[in-house]
Amino acid sequence: MIILLPVILAEGCESFKQVESCNFETDEISGYTKTNLQGEIINKDKDDWRVSPRYALNVLVNPASPNPARTTVISLSITIYDLAGETLTDLDIIAKDNNGNWVSLIPGLGRPKTTPGTGSWILPVDLTRLSTQGTLGSVAGLHRIYLVKFPMATDFCNDLISYGDIYILP
Repeated sequence: MIILLPVILAEGCESFKQVESCNFETDEISGYTKTNLQGEIINKDKDDWRVSPRYALNVLVNPASPNPARTTVISLSITIYDLAGETLTDLDIIAKDNNGNWVSLIPGLGRPKTTPGTGSWILPVDLTRLSTQGTLGSVAGLHRIYLVKFPMATDFCNDLISYGDIYILP
């Protein structure tokens, strides 16, 4: 296992897009992973839903579904492992709203920001939070969402777990 660990980490680093400034919000969004209602991948975007090398031994992230989105709430399925001795219990899904402000996309009521640790979880993603009007029509198009270690964390060098693009239908 010790021999495989460096190989796994090296592969994770090569597959995760390296960013010089750790400022992901300025990266160009060029596509999205298309999924159906059951979460099955129909067309994969190679830039979406890869796990940061820092969390490669802790998390498996499945693409958000359904994508493209026709409804106000979609889901993000994650599996958390405790292989690296670090538990991930305080998670958030964030994005910039149509005014450029960071917002949490996990619904406020019954918010599952704190998970019991290891296991598989389905996190709700409330897309209406991208709109200051609270409607999907005003935010139709491509959006990048981020799974982060701490609520509303924007230190992407240390707290970014994964990111992906969502297409909201008009």
